[in-house]
Amino acid sequence: MIVTLGLISVMLVFSVPRLQDVLISNDEQSVYRKIIAYSSSLKNLAVLEQKRFFLHLDIDANRIWITYDQMSQEETLQASKKGYALPKGIRIADLEILGKGRVLSGVGVVSFYRDAYADPTWIHLETDEKKRSSIFIEPFLSKARWLEGTVGFEN
Repeated sequence: MIVTLGLISVMLVFSVPRLQDVLISNDEQSVYRKIIAYSSSLKNLAVLEQKRFFLHLDIDANRIWITYDQMSQEETLQASKKGYALPKGIRIADLEILGKGRVLSGVGVVSFYRDAYADPTWIHLETDEKKRSSIFIEPFLSKARWLEGTVGFEN
């Protein structure tokens, strides 16, 4: 009986923190997952539909939306209005797009090409607690990478 209780308590010690991560919504992690999912999906869509897709990141309005190269102006405007608004407490600090430079304000646009590659881009996010993290959209790999801290092409 004591051995059984000991084993159960050891299992609970290791499983409760993981259950807590699943049960408690962490806005920060959901933003990372959403951007990584957008990146992966857009690379696949660009190849499947043979269209160039764009991931727009509005630093000032803290919004993200998707367009493609044959959308009308009205459709593009609707896409921006229906875009994903980042939760309070998390903001897009800046973007660093290889060959295009750093975007500190306004809208940064990451292109996903029909040849299965994307603009290499660092997306820097910041919380109200000044915790910074970086997401790297790989040019040829299907999945983006998330790293703690500010990382860019220069470091």
